[in-house]
Amino acid sequence: MGINTYLVTFQKRFAAIEENLHSLHNPYIPFNAIKLNMRSERGQTSIELILVVGAVILITISVYPAIKSQTELNKGVTTARDGATYAANMMGLGFTKSGSGITQANKTIKIVGMTYSKGTAVGGLTPVAISFEIQGTNDATVGQEIADHSLKVIYHVFNGNYGINDSATYVDSESYRFTVNYTFA
Repeated sequence: MGINTYLVTFQKRFAAIEENLHSLHNPYIPFNAIKLNMRSERGQTSIELILVVGAVILITISVYPAIKSQTELNKGVTTARDGATYAANMMGLGFTKSGSGITQANKTIKIVGMTYSKGTAVGGLTPVAISFEIQGTNDATVGQEIADHSLKVIYHVFNGNYGINDSATYVDSESYRFTVNYTFA
């Protein structure tokens, strides 16, 4: 390329700058704020999009452990409630664990209250004590069967089967150790 080509290009750019300056009517705008070509804007938008997507991903990754832990706790407590309610309803209908000798048919057994409390983490697992308040009977065997069924359902939710031992007193998940107790109203 010759010097004439550079000169013509320079004159065209200078004319564009001068036209932009006249159309702005504001002498206080700095030179670099004037749009010279559209290519720089496309690059700017692309970089901004990458930064926004990166920020969203970073926030999601940093909040994920807390969300996962809370979801696991909610899943365990809700499952315990469902298991206890199911066991109480089935006992009221006369269905019990085979060989238990419990005869509660035609009685109204209700779960009237439920509380849970989290303890301090020991060995990486946070203990969660779940307690049910049972109304309609004072039979400790009934209370224990309701607690046992609740533990079985918690075990099933986290492990995919009912393979828990009948004498088990807790169920471990990834972050929590669930225990189930009962009282009578």
